[in-house]
Amino acid sequence: MGLCFDSIMDEIAKRPKDSKLYLKMGKHLLFRGHFSESLGFLKKAGKLGDESFDLDFILGKVYLFLSCSEKSIYHFKKALDKIPNHKEVQYIIDTLIEERHFKIESLSVSTVKELFDSYADHFENHLLNKLHYKTPKKLVKFFLEKVEKKEGPLSVLDLGCGTGLFASELERELKNCLLVGVDLSIKMLKEAEKKDLYLKLYEDDLFNYLEKEEKQNTIFDLVVACDTVPYLGNLEGFFKKSCGVIGSESFLLFSFEVLEGLEKDWLFSSNGRFKHSFDYVLSLAKKNNLRGELRFETLREEKGERVKGCFFLGRSIKMNEMAKSS
Repeated sequence: MGLCFDSIMDEIAKRPKDSKLYLKMGKHLLFRGHFSESLGFLKKAGKLGDESFDLDFILGKVYLFLSCSEKSIYHFKKALDKIPNHKEVQYIIDTLIEERHFKIESLSVSTVKELFDSYADHFENHLLNKLHYKTPKKLVKFFLEKVEKKEGPLSVLDLGCGTGLFASELERELKNCLLVGVDLSIKMLKEAEKKDLYLKLYEDDLFNYLEKEEKQNTIFDLVVACDTVPYLGNLEGFFKKSCGVIGSESFLLFSFEVLEGLEKDWLFSSNGRFKHSFDYVLSLAKKNNLRGELRFETLREEKGERVKGCFFLGRSIKMNEMAKSS
């Protein structure tokens, strides 16, 4: 499990009754996906008298990953009793309690920021190694299959860029990309910066950023949101603002989780993300003068189950109308 594990174990050997060390080890193991092992150390911290917010918060996460939702809710509620205004804890509780998550229409900026700031250090390891996450690779392949390669550099706006997983896959296939990344989480952006792929990185809400660029008449060849739409409910603003920075020969590309069997446009699901219906996405594409193409895909695994998803690629209808009239 690496040097950090050995170092903490050495500390525990010297101070076997120090509850903070067991909590530290529990966090370390959680972040590396060793949930059962983490639970053992966290329980030991509790037996040694730890009654902190951190212990209940981490126990809540461990039980969540172990699919013990009742125990997870119990510890998250205990954590919330200690820090009543903690937005991430409240958010997680809302996603776990069914009668609440049916009523949620959007997530606050501060909630998403806090969630990903705390996730940044182990984000890629968890996605790639535990959830078998291949959405960036598949999304790039889908885009390149549908679009002729452009002469000259491709200007790309990466909305919700995270640690730069999509940018890495795109650069692997296209060497002449001019990438700009936007994300709420400064810690995610610091991880993305290490990859040295982006011309510029901005810590901002995507709607604020898009509005500023539209006012400056900025146009991108490609606006992409890889695994960002599941954190949005109503997509009216997302489509409208994104289309404000794409031209007649530009594209809008994104992934989303599929909502099936309900007469709803979107739904906040118990995994803490939004699902959207095909009809809703395509209706918004038409409303914003885009011809949309869809492709079914498996986005990742979650608790042993494949998460059904879809890719959307929108092309400007105005481009074809201009060609016909000329």
